[in-house]
Amino acid sequence: MNKFNEEYRKMEEDAQRRHQELNRQSLENAAEMKDSRRKILNKEFEGAILIKQVEHETKQVEKKRENLEKGHKKEMRNMSADFRKKKNEIEMEQLKLAIGNRVENHNQRKVEEQLRNEQERFLKKLLKYHTTTGANRDLFGEFQKVLKPFNEMIGELQDIKLRCITDGDADNGYIEYEVDYVGQLRRSVYTEIDEFREYIADEKNISKEIGIACAIYVKKLERIADCKELNLLCDQLQAAIEGKNGEIIKTCEIFIDKFTQKFESISNGSTSDFHRLRLKAPERDIPSSSTLTIEN
Repeated sequence: MNKFNEEYRKMEEDAQRRHQELNRQSLENAAEMKDSRRKILNKEFEGAILIKQVEHETKQVEKKRENLEKGHKKEMRNMSADFRKKKNEIEMEQLKLAIGNRVENHNQRKVEEQLRNEQERFLKKLLKYHTTTGANRDLFGEFQKVLKPFNEMIGELQDIKLRCITDGDADNGYIEYEVDYVGQLRRSVYTEIDEFREYIADEKNISKEIGIACAIYVKKLERIADCKELNLLCDQLQAAIEGKNGEIIKTCEIFIDKFTQKFESISNGSTSDFHRLRLKAPERDIPSSSTLTIEN
């Protein structure tokens, strides 16, 4: 009986120890879970703060951009208003001056009507002048696009002459590359010429004299690009150098010099003529404010 009681007591003690251990572990787990929740809440709080900071900075940047846009729009409105004001002041001054000069001989309404007509004609002439001047300037820029592949071609031809003909130290691969590139530039010339002619056909504001001059110079450029000597160089120079065909090599050498001279003559002539015509056109076509008069 005593033995049984002793065993029972031990079982109770073991049960109590296990119960205490479970309680301890439960408390530790609860503490860990509480700490984890605290950390999660801290992270969420920090994330919320970061998001608010980013949103605040974004709003500040957006506000700054809006302020800049508003300032720019306001400045443009002010400039536009100033321009209209000055324009109106000039027009009113011209109107008053014209009326003052003729008021003794003309009815007030007739003077005003005639002055408006004069101003309208003047503004139309002025618009035409500025439109034509801008179109001529743009046309010269388009013509430079035609000259660009020619300039590159001249450089390549001179390089061929120096390295492949005069010195003769270029290998076959280099000769083939240079000759092929000249052919590509030649095709670019034809493309630019076609686009230039389309541009002239579509542009209605260029002056007649400059348009005619352009057509003449483009035709000259097309003629030298079509020459048979250039065909010979593109088709036979490489084989002639490899086979040491002196006749073809000499023909190509002479052609390169003549081709360069012809192109430089056309380029310099076109630049000189365009400059002369562009200076001539304003002197002839620009309207004078002295035309704003009232005739008896």
